[in-house]
Amino acid sequence: MKKFSDKRYKIVSLKITKSENLAELVGIILGDGCLSRSCKKYNVYVCGHKFDDFEYHDKIIRKLFLDVFNKTINISKKKNENTIYIRFRDKAVFNILHSLGMPIGKKYGFLHVPDWIKRNNFLFYSFIRGLVDTDGDLSIKKRKIVSQYPIIRIRSKSREFLTEILTILRHNGFYGNIYT
Repeated sequence: MKKFSDKRYKIVSLKITKSENLAELVGIILGDGCLSRSCKKYNVYVCGHKFDDFEYHDKIIRKLFLDVFNKTINISKKKNENTIYIRFRDKAVFNILHSLGMPIGKKYGFLHVPDWIKRNNFLFYSFIRGLVDTDGDLSIKKRKIVSQYPIIRIRSKSREFLTEILTILRHNGFYGNIYT
């Protein structure tokens, strides 16, 4: 049980279990989200495309926040843009996510797979599901020898992050490459 206090509230207690849902949520936030702090505001943020990602935000991400943190969230749209976002202020959720390995602010130099996720294949695969859902895609590659086969691709500005993921995947029998 993690407890965090805030001057405006009494002690906030959240019982968080390192679960597949939490690992998936961490993958989602490392992909299309962030933690940001300004003044005394502790923001959790996840963004997406207004049309392509709305159903995913509505049915998957909303349910994960409810299941993991018992937190009901809203989806907002940016005016004059094709962007939707989930943003809420919650110091307890923010601090828990940060304590579980989420960087605060610009994340690209600090992206890594948290140790608690690396140690468990079920958690790692859930993490990858969240990351691929946000920063990945599936395509069909045409080749001369094999007519077609599917490729799952993850994109990131952080080569070190991709290398870490590929190392874990290879250790578990998967094949892959990093292209620059």
